[in-house]
Amino acid sequence: MLEMVAQVGVSAMYYDLLKPVNRSAARISAIIGLTGCGIKTFARLFYYAPLILLRGASYLSAFPPAQLEVLSLAFIKINNQGAAMALIFFGFETLLRGWLLFKAEFLPRFLGVLSMVSGLGWLTYLWPPLGSQAFIGVALFAITGVIATVGWLFIRGVDDVKWKERAALAATSIWR
Repeated sequence: MLEMVAQVGVSAMYYDLLKPVNRSAARISAIIGLTGCGIKTFARLFYYAPLILLRGASYLSAFPPAQLEVLSLAFIKINNQGAAMALIFFGFETLLRGWLLFKAEFLPRFLGVLSMVSGLGWLTYLWPPLGSQAFIGVALFAITGVIATVGWLFIRGVDDVKWKERAALAATSIWR
């Protein structure tokens, strides 16, 4: 759950950072990311269900233990499917965010490229067998991109002058 709370915060912060590049695209990216957060949070309910079923509550004594175990496994599999569906949303969010980072003149373009490649990696979950096979490689690449982006933002930050110029231009434009 903490992961999803953090992801909501990240989506909101990237919206604020990238809206001078393209407000509509930044908004769409944030909405897609928040949708993914909702899906993954809902999927996690199924992850907790086995804890309830297998804890041995008296009202569950009507079910044989084998039946409770099968139900628990089914709930864990539903959680996994839900988390995989959320990764598709995170893939589209990350791909779009990467495009915005690439177009931003106040951050280096390589951060956008890392993000777009990571987004394409998460989109392998459009075909779940491929996504499952590629997960470790995609996750390692995505973590590398996140570390590079967070490191850049903490150490170098954005080019304030270029960001403010972009924000002023976006505020006066009817197209952004």
